[in-house]
Amino acid sequence: MNVAISAVEGVGLGVLGIGVPDIPLFLGMILKSVYQIALAYGFGYETREERYFILKLIETALEDGEAVREKNAAVDQLLYKGELEVDEDMLGEQVETTSQALSEELLYMKFIQGLPLVGVIGGAGDAICLKRVTDYASLKYQKRFLAGWKKR
Repeated sequence: MNVAISAVEGVGLGVLGIGVPDIPLFLGMILKSVYQIALAYGFGYETREERYFILKLIETALEDGEAVREKNAAVDQLLYKGELEVDEDMLGEQVETTSQALSEELLYMKFIQGLPLVGVIGGAGDAICLKRVTDYASLKYQKRFLAGWKKR
């Protein structure tokens, strides 16, 4: 449902040539979607450790090639590690890293979306990007849930 809403919103704003103002809406949709997935598997999103995990998921979902393999292995280690100690510096560094991945992913997409009519292509990219993030997050939360269930 969130992917469909994101597609309609992105394409609608793309027709009008509105790209940059769509960024906060799109980021909000990414976070809302991942939070819903976390809650569906019985995990919260309020703690520093969970925010760190969510940022790692988003960053990894946006990577390609060899980088995604390395970052996916790091996410898997977090899954099996159990309790994670995250301080403010670690969280701040992860915010920066995830922000960089998002800006690289969104830069061209939002530039194209800012062009009237042609912006539909950039707006459709919202749905594609959101689908990548939600599919990855769903897979990892399911894996995390099952790993926790197996330990019990």
